[in-house]
Amino acid sequence: MGLRPSDILGLTIGFTLGGLGLLWFAPWLTAEPRSAPPIALVAPTVQRPSAVAPVQTRPPLAIAPKSPTVQAPVQAPAPILPAPILPAIVYPTRPQEGMGFSGTGFFIAADGLILTADHVAGDCKQRRIVSPHVALTSVDLVATDQKHDIALLRAPRLRVPAILPVARPSRGDAGVRLFGYPTSGDMLVPTEAQGELRRPSMPASTDPAIGPKELVWFEAKAVGKGFSGGPVIDQERRRVVGMVKGTYDASVSRRLFGPASEGIAMGPGADRLTAFVQREVPWLDVENNAPSDQSLTTAAKAVVHVLCYR
Repeated sequence: MGLRPSDILGLTIGFTLGGLGLLWFAPWLTAEPRSAPPIALVAPTVQRPSAVAPVQTRPPLAIAPKSPTVQAPVQAPAPILPAPILPAIVYPTRPQEGMGFSGTGFFIAADGLILTADHVAGDCKQRRIVSPHVALTSVDLVATDQKHDIALLRAPRLRVPAILPVARPSRGDAGVRLFGYPTSGDMLVPTEAQGELRRPSMPASTDPAIGPKELVWFEAKAVGKGFSGGPVIDQERRRVVGMVKGTYDASVSRRLFGPASEGIAMGPGADRLTAFVQREVPWLDVENNAPSDQSLTTAAKAVVHVLCYR
């Protein structure tokens, strides 16, 4: 069958258009398949409560207003009271030689009665006492016994710190304690000395005026001027068994008490002191007017410095 020219033209145009279509579609056939675009995974946002401003999930509850706080009135601190002021201790002037004398004394009653030596306070225009427990105080002379060298003083309206009772004579070898105000010591603090009672080597027929009931002897090296009128205290019984009057010369001490004796002193004994006080103050029991168990420290408070101004 023969082709007509119009058929040949139509076929030519069809092949031409078909070739052009293949040319357009060919890249799609040869190209690699395209992958889907990546999808970014986004984590969900988590809101956490802030430490500064907490997230409130509920409406805040209504808070009732607080009643005003009633504060107790502030009390001022208690004032600090000053410590009790003790009376000022006035240091007295020691009487000068030829114008007076100073010695020792001791309280024997709560009303201010004081025993001392007559040669300490007998001949004075003015008498005063002082100690660590007694302020400088004027005293009056009550009575004297010049023969036995005893004087009785009184300090009116004075609070007595301690009392020394007078006892019977002790055994011959008893230990004694002495308190006095020697010229070399402190004017306010008594000097303490230890000693031992002694008995002189003399015949029994000697004058009774120097017997053991009238006088007491004791050996104490520290005793000197200023101890006069001070008490001789039995250390065991804590009672006064005598009063200091003076010391013996060394040669006399050796003759009466043996060659080894040193620092022998003497004074009126307990019996003589008791007889004197009973004569002047009959109502006073000098042996039982203080506790029997008081210590020597307490006994020392009864000792005073006696000052005599002439």
